[in-house]
Formats: sequence, C-alpha cells, structure tokens
Amino acid sequence: MENLRPAGGGLLDLVVPWSTLAGDSGEPGQLSRIGPITPEQARYLADLAASDGAAQWRVIVTDSAGKATAVTRVLRDVRDRVGSGGEASLVRRVTVTISADHVGPPARAGLPMILERTLRAAARAAEKARLRAAVDAGAAGGCAHGQASPSYQPPPRLREYVTARDVTCRFPTCRQPVWRCDLDHSVPFDKGGRTCSCNLGGLCRFHHQIKQLCGWRLVQPTPGTFAWVTPAGRTYYAEPDSHAA
Repeated sequence: MENLRPAGGGLLDLVVPWSTLAGDSGEPGQLSRIGPITPEQARYLADLAASDGAAQWRVIVTDSAGKATAVTRVLRDVRDRVGSGGEASLVRRVTVTISADHVGPPARAGLPMILERTLRAAARAAEKARLRAAVDAGAAGGCAHGQASPSYQPPPRLREYVTARDVTCRFPTCRQPVWRCDLDHSVPFDKGGRTCSCNLGGLCRFHHQIKQLCGWRLVQPTPGTFAWVTPAGRTYYAEPDSHAA
C-alpha cells in the first residue's frame, strides 16, 4: 500500500464507515471500481486523502437502520493537510457514512482535523434532516417537497441525496451501482412529475427501458420505496438500501 500517489491526482472514490475510520469496527471500506477493502486499507487511503488538498470529503448521515437521511460536503482547510506535504493521493473523494446516533462532539481527544470537521458537518446535516423529516411527516404523501427543483435535471444537492439513498438501481433484483444509473422521474416530468426525492430514483439503462414498456408501471408510494407493477398485475417492492456506519 506504499507510494499510492498518482502524479495527476486522485482516481478513485472511497466509502468508509465512521466506526471503521475511528478504529472501532471491522467493517470494510468500499473502493470504486475495485470493491471491498480491509479496514486497515480504508484507513490508510483516508489518511492519504486527508493530506491531499484536492481530495473531496463528504458525509452521509443515516438513521438507526442504516438508511441515508442526509448528505453534505466537508469543508477543507490547509490545517487538514497533515503528514505528507499535501501530495496527490490515489483517492479523489472520501465518503464517510455515520449514524445519526453517533453524531456529536468528538468522543476522544486528538482526532485529526479532517475527522473533527467531518463530525461537525454530520451534526449540522443530521439536525437539518431531523427538521425536514418533521415537516415531511405532516405533508401529504410524506414529502413537503422542500428540496424540489423546478428544472428537469436535479441539482447536485438533490442528486447526491438520491444517489446516497438508493445506492443501487431500484429494480428489486438489480445491483448496478446507482452512480452508473439514470436518475429517473417515477411520474414523468412532462406529465407533472416533480424533480424531488419523492419522485426520483436510480435506474440502470436496461431497467429504465423496461419501465417504459407497455404494461409496466413504477410508483413511489412513499419517498424512497419503489413499487413495480408488471404487465401481469404483480407488484414488487424495492426499499432503500442501507449503509454500514
């Protein structure tokens, strides 16, 4: 794992649970295009990314079941760059997944600056998610459309949240990563469908085309839950995927 510093900057995305990053868990990390990596490898790559000023950091806050409730960026600072002079790392972006139950002041002294910033960003995002959930609970259909956009293309903040919520293509048996998928409107935009998390979902190209065939229907009875109705009238459900945190 030495000398993993490409001259042109980071190439891969690292996803790592907070418990692994803090050394409290044996949950593996995930490296894009490669797959699961050991906790030791995940921490090593995160350390390299912390010293790379060009590497992006973000945090996905989850509920107690591991379902994403919020996504936010972690602001970088020159003081985050420790240990290697700010050289380029293999990792382009680090995504830390953390349960809202674990959000709060640092549990131990001496955490690296980037991890302290991650905790603070997670705390702010968790509070916003809590307030948004309270508003959504009183709205028809479970969504007050507070993050909706008037445009067809979802803005980055909405795209990041739906991608974190769905994780994979929303067809029940498909495991295609959502970053390879289209963000599709369950109710078509030209038929009044909102560009909102309650009407968006990741579909791989194949299942996007299946949805458009005669006799097929896709709805979100509640935000993030997808019901596929087949031409035979059978209904199959896909619930939001979960994250290790």
